[in-house]
Amino acid sequence: MPSRAKKNYFLLELENEEIQEQYANNRAFYRALEGGPAHWPQIRGSIEILLKAAVAGNEVLIDTKTPEEAAKQLNEEIRQTLINQGYLEE
Repeated sequence: MPSRAKKNYFLLELENEEIQEQYANNRAFYRALEGGPAHWPQIRGSIEILLKAAVAGNEVLIDTKTPEEAAKQLNEEIRQTLINQGYLEE
């Protein structure tokens, strides 16, 4: 799949209402991508998580990572952040 098609597929998945209903934070993430206000859970480290998500999205858009690579790294980084904040156990 060409790079642009992957990016468009990623954005279409975020726009999918069924996915937004299943994963409530997707709605907030998509609103942030549109430049609108997004209401994030009030947890320690939420700004750090948002920044990590923005970096992952940028890496996909500039073709330094595939969506799969960016998502895998983002999941690992968020998991470690949540462990560091005491929300998850190792």
